[in-house]
Amino acid sequence: DFTYQNNTLAFSNMRGRLHGGSFSGEGALRLDEKTYRLNTAFEELKLRRVIHHVTPRIQSDGRLSGNLRLLGVTEDTATLQGEGWLQIDQGNLFQIPILGKLTPVLRPIIATFYPELNETIAFREATAQIFIREGRIGTENLILRGDRAALYGQGSVGFDQSVDFHLWVRFTD
Repeated sequence: DFTYQNNTLAFSNMRGRLHGGSFSGEGALRLDEKTYRLNTAFEELKLRRVIHHVTPRIQSDGRLSGNLRLLGVTEDTATLQGEGWLQIDQGNLFQIPILGKLTPVLRPIIATFYPELNETIAFREATAQIFIREGRIGTENLILRGDRAALYGQGSVGFDQSVDFHLWVRFTD
């Protein structure tokens, strides 16, 4: 459903298929102020297809579900604000861009303390509540789970590619 009133284009009851999964949403675009708001939910999107739009060379797999609420000005990413949650199942998550940057740090630590696990840890599930503000995307409760370890974290990644993250690993027996 679309409506246009007082320089605002609004949509609601949007539903469809996207990247092998489904989405729903509603939002509005204020044409005179160039501001927008978007509320969306998505289920079972193919992670590889989603990431390909951001970084085509990354080869990650999995199913992405979650929701996002976003506000901002159309031509200024610094104004973007939002929150939501994300969940990835059936994943191969060591190659997600933020995790890819951490791989050179994590692998030597794993090799030192658990040499039998080196190169064999793959995270299959992930969950996080996320926030977007001040040019950064962050979380206070990242959890990645694999067969041999779980990775917990909090921090943020800037739109400028800067990373400020605190991580800890718990190995399973």
